[in-house]
Amino acid sequence: MGGRIGYVRDSRIYYYIGGAKFPSTRMSYLAERNLLLTYYKLFAPKNFARIFLVRVLYLAVRLIVRRRQLLNTFGMIKGVLGFFLSFHRYEAYRRQFIKTKKRDDTYVFRRLLYRRGFERAIIKNFVYGLKEIK
Repeated sequence: MGGRIGYVRDSRIYYYIGGAKFPSTRMSYLAERNLLLTYYKLFAPKNFARIFLVRVLYLAVRLIVRRRQLLNTFGMIKGVLGFFLSFHRYEAYRRQFIKTKKRDDTYVFRRLLYRRGFERAIIKNFVYGLKEIK
């Protein structure tokens, strides 16, 4: 169409899930499933396994602590199950992505911007042993 296309290599995308205080169970399911599929694509199997373990622990703590959001937590747990039902269809895409990936997992993780707090601190300290993430 005659336009110019460009990109900013160090750009970041901020994604905020839902605008309401309590997202729907379906939205929680889709968000969790898609988050795990994205992690599966981005990270090496060893690092994905570690992140997945932290994610499952987060959901277990969430079941205990956030009683008022129980339905959304169940939606997130369904999202984990949905990941297991979906990831085999994602495998060919993941293999192709890994072939073209130019950065290591630590670099990718440092630029991942998601909610601060318990889960990020655990991943930061125990999975990658990073001192500070900017």
